[in-house]
Amino acid sequence: MKRQGYSFVILKATEGTGYTDSKFYTYYKYARNAGLSVHAYHMIGNSTTDPAQHIAEAKHFYQVLAQTKASTGYAFTGYAFEDIEPTGTNSITTTWWANAAPACAGYFLNEMQALGQAKVGIYAGYFNWNSYLEGHTDTWPGNTKIWLARYNTTLGTNADVWQYTETGTIDGITGHFDLDISYDPDF
Repeated sequence: MKRQGYSFVILKATEGTGYTDSKFYTYYKYARNAGLSVHAYHMIGNSTTDPAQHIAEAKHFYQVLAQTKASTGYAFTGYAFEDIEPTGTNSITTTWWANAAPACAGYFLNEMQALGQAKVGIYAGYFNWNSYLEGHTDTWPGNTKIWLARYNTTLGTNADVWQYTETGTIDGITGHFDLDISYDPDF
């Protein structure tokens, strides 16, 4: 990836309050060894409105990131994103998006910063960002990075990172990948 001009990766680390991706530390170490900037994301595990659930998810994510140095030899120095999108298990509904998404993201992001993770961000699809989150970020940390997915020829809004495809290919690696463009020099 590095030889092909890629400069950063964003790896899945956790989901909910108990799942840790079994390949996270391995991929983290390989990416850092290659000289890539490495960031991580946490998939929202539950669409409850209870702040305690979102705080517990943040604690789980933070604990996994805090173990990166012991597991790989490299401290985690990247951005930690909360990925808010529907999955088969998290029960995200239109009602939750409309009534709770910004506040719940705030619980998570603020807890991450309180625990010591200074670099935080949010990931969402273009529609959900424009419909429910944008303009409702006043309870989030002021330095929150925005990572948006929109599989189109243009992003159509401001963001720090744009995921422009989910069917990208990389020479020498089997399968399809999400590919992103960063507009931020921190990446």
